[in-house]
Amino acid sequence: MIRGMRRIAGGTLVILFVAGCGGMAACGTSARGTSSGDASADGAGGVEGGDASPRDGAAGDAPSNDAGTGTDAGDASSPWSFAPTTSVAELTQNDTSACGSDAGPCTTAWTTTHTVTYGSGSSYAGTTRTVEAFWDHPVAAGAQNPGSAKGYVSKVPVGSLLPGAKVPVWIETQNWWGVGSGHITNGEVSSSAQQAASQVADHVSRGFAGQVVDWNGPGIQGDLALPTIRTSAEATKGAYGFAVMIDKEFFEVCGETVACLDQALSYIATTYGTSPAYLKDAGGHPIVFYFVNSYYPTEYALLQQSGVDAGGTSFVMYEPNGFPGNDPPNTIGEYAWVNPSDGTYVSTTGDAGTFATSPDLGFADLSSFFSAASAHASSFAVSEAHKGFDDNLANWSLDRVIDQRCGATWLQTFDHTGSFGGKSTYESTANYLDAGGRLDMVMVDTWDDYEEGTEIETGIDDCLQELDVTLAGSTLTWTPTYGTDPMDSTVTGTEATLDHYDVYLAKQGQTGLMLVSTVACTGSGGTCGHTLDVSTLGVTGGPYVFFVQAVGKPSIVNTLSGASTATYSAP
Repeated sequence: MIRGMRRIAGGTLVILFVAGCGGMAACGTSARGTSSGDASADGAGGVEGGDASPRDGAAGDAPSNDAGTGTDAGDASSPWSFAPTTSVAELTQNDTSACGSDAGPCTTAWTTTHTVTYGSGSSYAGTTRTVEAFWDHPVAAGAQNPGSAKGYVSKVPVGSLLPGAKVPVWIETQNWWGVGSGHITNGEVSSSAQQAASQVADHVSRGFAGQVVDWNGPGIQGDLALPTIRTSAEATKGAYGFAVMIDKEFFEVCGETVACLDQALSYIATTYGTSPAYLKDAGGHPIVFYFVNSYYPTEYALLQQSGVDAGGTSFVMYEPNGFPGNDPPNTIGEYAWVNPSDGTYVSTTGDAGTFATSPDLGFADLSSFFSAASAHASSFAVSEAHKGFDDNLANWSLDRVIDQRCGATWLQTFDHTGSFGGKSTYESTANYLDAGGRLDMVMVDTWDDYEEGTEIETGIDDCLQELDVTLAGSTLTWTPTYGTDPMDSTVTGTEATLDHYDVYLAKQGQTGLMLVSTVACTGSGGTCGHTLDVSTLGVTGGPYVFFVQAVGKPSIVNTLSGASTATYSAP
């Protein structure tokens, strides 16, 4: 299917970025008492089979995506005491379903260096290359703890990137990984029940409302993962759902016949469509997505035949063939997809080399989708979001690149759909929802397509390289240092990718950490505080040291500083 690396200097780091905001009140600083007040990682949009909202045919009513990192300051009347609630190890652990080791269900840790032999249709046909996947982030070492709210990847709810919108955010998954799959090795085995359950736990902890599973037929990797996905989704009691996307490759496996399609639709409807967690339209019909459009003429022609038995399902098509007048029978709408192919590529150079990259970042295609969706307001409409694109790890590579731009591309795809960050300059038609448009879902492309550089499972790099934390008297100061984008040295990371800073206290020489303050960042440009007067925290005893963690916006990598060199003791 069309279907990058964080560098951390000096060992384990967690970085905080706060710019130009000195006073605590102005910076949104929250002091902590004996309670650490962990921010909730909840926020997945509700998904109920036939509950149509905001219109008939919608994916289900979802809670508001109003952002919030409210924290509990504790009972001010209680005497202060040191009460550790986390540790350096927990704040830097692998809190994802990606593979940071060979601990089960993983077979090996993900490595970013791979040797790829390219097929006949590739830009590199018949050659073998060693490729460094700096667009796919390294994974923190250790076993998976995917449901944890603490770790090296931010679990700020993804819905916060669409503030005020009641539009659920789903994610597309490949689930084709494992020995003999014909794909590179990322350490995962998609058919493993434990891996599938870990994936759902990670999705829920990041606030996703469900997953659309790429599917190539019964008994193939994605299908083998679906029973566990179904069970895990049903256990959330409506907070998380799933659906199936029939890939073009299904027809290559089964055959390009109506009989094959009918058999597949019957199987999907009876095996998965009966689940209360399966995505349905307003009439209760299971929704089936297709990674097929008029650019795949043989498969598309099959869908248009009057003899197709939809098996009670409704179709959502790959744009531009889902809206009325340009759609097969049984179709209720269309979904957008990341497109790295519009416009004339431009040359960029970074420390990883020189690249030809898409200048429009995929937004021209998305703008076309919004125009079509506006003209068909009664149809099912699914927008998309992406972090970037690079297919050099795929043996079908056409050398297509959308630069991640230190996390900015990820954030701006949401800006293009909604209102995050205010009006943008990269496309005049940004902020579709603000302009009165309507959507049933946003689908992130993708969770785990490592080969095309769209995966967000391992976390999105923001080019934060170093954090210096100093303590002078009672004044704690932290200073982040950002590097440049590996594909484009003219792009430097910024605090715009940061949600907030967390300040932790530890007894000197011990590993237990207590959260004592949260410094919020405001605005699309990342206006954060860089200082804290620790004498205002009510701390008693000592000596203590301080750690600061830069908590990224949704799915962006967190960074934890080392301990302050100087210590603090209450006077």
